[in-house]
Amino acid sequence: DLRSAQNKFCGERGTSTVLSFPKDNDAEWLRAAPRHMKPVALLRELVRRYSKPGDVILDPAARHAGTGVAALLEGRRFPE
Repeated sequence: DLRSAQNKFCGERGTSTVLSFPKDNDAEWLRAAPRHMKPVALLRELVRRYSKPGDVILDPAARHAGTGVAALLEGRRFPE
């Protein structure tokens, strides 16, 4: 039952629940990305907080590579 499921928080307790990150503008491969793409720094933080190294990160709604890049940079696996 999803109502009884609990999120597993793997980060440090006491961290803020409000996250603010600048847009990614520097990387060449991101210049072609749409403006609504989430910053990779934000995705990396979420990956760190809610997974452990070696976990598989799935993003069924992914339209671009941001989540996969974040997962790989944080030592997680991302299916091709």
